[in-house]
This record gives sequence, C-alpha cells and structure tokens, in this order.
Amino acid sequence: MWARFRKFLSPPVFPADAEKTRVARMLNTILLIVLLMVVAFTIPAFVITHSLQRILLELFLVLLVVGLLILMRRGYVRLACIILVTILLLVVSIGTYISGGLRGSILSAYFGIIIITGLLLGNW
Repeated sequence: MWARFRKFLSPPVFPADAEKTRVARMLNTILLIVLLMVVAFTIPAFVITHSLQRILLELFLVLLVVGLLILMRRGYVRLACIILVTILLLVVSIGTYISGGLRGSILSAYFGIIIITGLLLGNW
C-alpha cells in the first residue's frame, strides 16, 4: 500500500522527452503543495465555519488537483499546466473581488501565479 502511495506522489518520467519530464516534476511539486494547502485550510474552516459552500469549494479543489495529477501521469502535462494556471487565476480573481478589490491582501497571489506560469509554460 505504501508503495502505491509513494508511486502516486512521485513525478512521472517520460524517457523520450527530457523537457516534459522536467515540467512534470515541477508540476507534481506544485500540485502536491496546492493539495496540502487546501487540506490544511479545509480542516480549520470546517471547525470554525460550518459553511457548506466553503467545504464544497475546497472538496472541488481537492478533486481538481487529484484529477490534474492523473492527467499529468497520462502524459498530458501541458494541458494539466494550462488548466492549473487557469483555475488559479480564476480563484485568485474571484477572491480579490470578494475580499475588497485591489486593496485586499489576496492581490499579491498574482505574483505567485505569474511565477508558476513562467516555470510551467515558459519556453527555454
């Protein structure tokens, strides 16, 4: 069981394409960090606020990250990168709108999305 779990967490290797393997390794790390952050925020959110909408949103994000991990393992690395960046951009934009506009604290997350986009979708 631990071997299957460890294999699921390890990045895929594509022997024919070194660039695809490099991007898959970075995407795997980013997706695991996003998954860890969503789970870490879900538990206190459930204890503090019993908002069903918030729990459903975070459950959707967990399922999305797991789906992107599966998509990446099947070889669709670039598509998984595009979906991740698009979803992050939408989530941060909606969060910026909800939390007070451009003066809110979530606005700085755009810098992280720009860095992630450059790392995953940028060309050498």
